Amino acid sequence: ERLEPRQLLREIVDRAASLVGVKHGFLYLLEDNDGTTDLVCRVGVGLFDGLDGYHLPPGTGIGWTVVRNGRPMNVDDYGAYPTPAGGLDAKAFGAVCAVPLTSDGEVLGMIGLASGDRDRPFSERELEALSRFAQLAAIALDNARLFERAQTEGRQRAHAALHDMLTGLPNRTFLLERMAAHLDAKPAADGRGARARVALILLDLDRFKVVNESLGHAAGDLLLAEVGRRLVATARTTDVVARLGSDEFGVLLGPVRSVREAERVAARITAAVGVPFDLDGQEVTVGASLGLAVGKAGFTYAGDLLKEAEIALHRAKVDPVRKFVMFDPEMRAETLDRATLEHDLRRAIERSELRVHYQPLVDLDTGTVVGLEALLRWQHPTRGLVPPMSFIPLAEETGLILPIGQWVLETACHQVRAWQRRFPSASSLVISVNLSARQFAQSDLVNAVAATIHRSGIAPANLELEITESVVMDQSEASVERLRGLQALGVQLVLDDFGTGYSSLSYLRRLPLDTIKIDRSFVSGLGSDAADLPIIQAVISLAHGLGIDVVAEGIETAAQLDYLRDLACDRGQGFAFARPLPPDDLEAMLRGAGDAPLVLAVKAVAV
Repeated sequence: ERLEPRQLLREIVDRAASLVGVKHGFLYLLEDNDGTTDLVCRVGVGLFDGLDGYHLPPGTGIGWTVVRNGRPMNVDDYGAYPTPAGGLDAKAFGAVCAVPLTSDGEVLGMIGLASGDRDRPFSERELEALSRFAQLAAIALDNARLFERAQTEGRQRAHAALHDMLTGLPNRTFLLERMAAHLDAKPAADGRGARARVALILLDLDRFKVVNESLGHAAGDLLLAEVGRRLVATARTTDVVARLGSDEFGVLLGPVRSVREAERVAARITAAVGVPFDLDGQEVTVGASLGLAVGKAGFTYAGDLLKEAEIALHRAKVDPVRKFVMFDPEMRAETLDRATLEHDLRRAIERSELRVHYQPLVDLDTGTVVGLEALLRWQHPTRGLVPPMSFIPLAEETGLILPIGQWVLETACHQVRAWQRRFPSASSLVISVNLSARQFAQSDLVNAVAATIHRSGIAPANLELEITESVVMDQSEASVERLRGLQALGVQLVLDDFGTGYSSLSYLRRLPLDTIKIDRSFVSGLGSDAADLPIIQAVISLAHGLGIDVVAEGIETAAQLDYLRDLACDRGQGFAFARPLPPDDLEAMLRGAGDAPLVLAVKAVAV
């Protein structure tokens, strides 16, 4: 049974208070009132019970400080607080802590706890746990609180012919044209400029996504504009500063007398971007990765210089130490290796080098295998077994994930349907297949899935499609309609890696989901990290309140399994049951089960 948003909010406050070990909690929301903004109590437990509708006077209590600063606050003795809430018994509260409620980077209110005893203060770990509950509280907030940004973002993305509308800087087209003019320039009659060097610096902000998703797009846009201004102030008057797209900028240095001169400019840029930014009162620090390439007029093509700078930038972004990298000719060999890997990947399907392994999904109450997750593997003829993270991102980038993803879907559906026909223990097995971002973005996705179901003969209810948080949250309303179209086919929809994205959790209420998967990073901490248990408990409770099943990933120990059973988690997978298995090994297990359900015991599997 689905719970109403107010009930979910109260459950969150109740659970946060009980898990921390106190009896008093509250939740306030910012509400419009005839042109003014009020901070109104909407949930209260313990000492705060009965305060529903209480308006916190502006400038009093810790509430206004929390919502204005957008940061958590902890007061050890509220009775000694200089501006306590009016009309309330401040001395009875003891220690008080509160954290902001945010949605898409906008502060909507706050959630807090009181110990009732000034000798019982709140620890940083308890404040961190409360912050997680604040994220979960966004699930119950009304969708009307999602602020309208579509028109603003559309205007910001609009580009003039040669300039970026947001920053006012030249755009990519302008930069490339100016770079080509520098490199194609002929030396003067007196010989000057015969050996002129042209340098290109590419810059990518390291934490722009975090700023965009935690503070909102408005803050992100302001940050981009401020970065542009700093780059212009740092560069020389003869240089061209351009915004190339998203959080990437380019600085064309032409001409430069030496490589050393270009390196000095790059060093100044690194220092300038490293200084904290003031985004409407919110101080933000971001870093930047820089790639530098130097060419010579008459010898270097603009496209080649751009490619060399991109290679250097990519190296800087993956280097854990250096954030500024100058192009070295040896990098070409690595780029060639990557191109070779891409070429081999293009032929992997026709050469039958790709494999699908299957990891069991287990009913945690009975240990019965109720489903399988299809996981892609690549058996390269010379490189051996290529790790998925070495080729799946490449497949995403190049678009090869589309044919590969379709192959995995087809292979998994046909294989599981064959097992269903042959083995009684597999008659109701569900197959879970991951959808990539590119696959999900296809306009004909629903038709492609329907065709695969028809060809394989598998029942739609026996197919689960997994999507990640970032894929859904980065899409428009069209993505929700695509999900509804898939659901109309009868397939099950799963939100994968839940808890690892930066998205607004309030989206859960409007997504047609059947299951969420709790990421292994939370499961691994069970029994060792006190913060993970209440988080998982709250996620399971809230998911069940919304009519959504829960799967735990990465179960590796019997102790973790016991915790999850106690929390009423529905299903799970991990090395404690079985590693991803090739088809032959899994088939042997199904055959061995005979007419009985296939049951996996934790003690029978080596971790």
